[in-house]
Amino acid sequence: MKKEEEEDEPPLPKPTAATAHPEDSQNSRADWAPIRAIPQPLFQQVLLEHLPATHNLTPTDISPSPPPMTEIQGGFNFIRMLDITAGPHASRYVIKIPCIGTPSRWQDADAYMLRNEVRTMLYMREKTKVPVPEVLGYSDTLSNTLGAPYTIMRASPGVPSHRIWFDGDGDDRYRPSDARAEMRRTFLRSLARAMSHLQTLEFDQAGMLDFDDSPTTPSIGPVYFWKTTDEMEGLSPQDFNTPDALVKLPVSSTSIEYHIAQLDRVWPQDDADTSPRGQRANGIRYVMEMMLYSAPLLASQKHESDSSGRETFVLRHDDLDFQNILCCPVTGEVTAIIDWDRCRAVPRCYGFAAVPCFLTYDWLPGFSPYTDCHMPWELQEYRRIYADAMVEATGAEGDGRFTFKSPIYEAYHAALYGGTRGGNTQELVCRLLREIPCTRALAEDEVLECLGEGWDQGEWKVEEEVVQLIAPEFSSIV
Repeated sequence: MKKEEEEDEPPLPKPTAATAHPEDSQNSRADWAPIRAIPQPLFQQVLLEHLPATHNLTPTDISPSPPPMTEIQGGFNFIRMLDITAGPHASRYVIKIPCIGTPSRWQDADAYMLRNEVRTMLYMREKTKVPVPEVLGYSDTLSNTLGAPYTIMRASPGVPSHRIWFDGDGDDRYRPSDARAEMRRTFLRSLARAMSHLQTLEFDQAGMLDFDDSPTTPSIGPVYFWKTTDEMEGLSPQDFNTPDALVKLPVSSTSIEYHIAQLDRVWPQDDADTSPRGQRANGIRYVMEMMLYSAPLLASQKHESDSSGRETFVLRHDDLDFQNILCCPVTGEVTAIIDWDRCRAVPRCYGFAAVPCFLTYDWLPGFSPYTDCHMPWELQEYRRIYADAMVEATGAEGDGRFTFKSPIYEAYHAALYGGTRGGNTQELVCRLLREIPCTRALAEDEVLECLGEGWDQGEWKVEEEVVQLIAPEFSSIV
């Protein structure tokens, strides 16, 4: 290695996968002001339109939910909550409007995503026991009472799960009491059981469940995402309601298909750059390919022993975090799982059996012992509890074999597709090199440079240990 050539080298190229959600950009597609300005009476009117025709209610029978539940502005949606307090329709109702639901943002692909997300929820509610919210109706156009696309649901019971994971004053944030620790274990086991009900749904391709041709039997269609933060910087507001603002992910029939085009987009091979910097970049690509062509990323098979070559895909909740999991405040049992935006069929290692987001953070960008409340050893303990429960629910040959190591798979997925905490290809590869024994004591840059230019002496050992590190693992109860 010619180390003197590296002194003034720029850092490796920034990967094009999202390192933060696009709505954090100044050029976000979100258009909040017109949505926040929709008059309250219109929300009451649209709720009446979706109640049974015999309801005999007037807008005066509907009141805004008390603060702080009156309205909520989340990452991607604006929510109004309304209460009916008497009669057969007494309940709390949720009206959700996408943050892009305005004339200057909304386009056909957004409408396609909304209606198929709603229909996927209806499908799950009909076909499984997953505690999905009850949908009363939706509109995927601007031509309605609100002048915006929306989904109306009956509010689900329970409290956001962070309220039972932590106590109100934060005293047990780092060292939970015995009672709090037991409630956390109950919550994790309950969540694993709830998500395991999705094991009965499997599909021949990866992509969006598309009900446009049949309201009861979905085909698989493409998925549309916002462009990443960096890509959005090249757009003007006039582009935000055009296809230029979106990335279309085509349907995939194999796990390799699902990954390879996106890997080429995020971290392409560059054999022309023979500098040390270029070799390091190619070393990162080498490790990413090494993972891709190893289990479980190589093939999305229902059973590890399956030699037929047939691949099937399962549903994924794209943001399974505290705020989207409701539970009983007394017992910690899960009562509902909400916000199924971008729910789609994916390779099994990214699907329903993956641990929730809050148990993956030590493998994602931005993790710090100074700011994160759970350290890696604690997360390992919680992941083991969750994995045991998932294996118990899915069986010895089921998708529970992916659960314990799913944070590694999630980091790979986030490096390609972005995620709740973003993704970073280089950070993932360097983390892997720190994990495996053969490179733990070596300088990461040197290892990557060796791998990028061809390392006969060591690449076989790196591959052997990376394959072993990411291989599916049954939890301790098997």
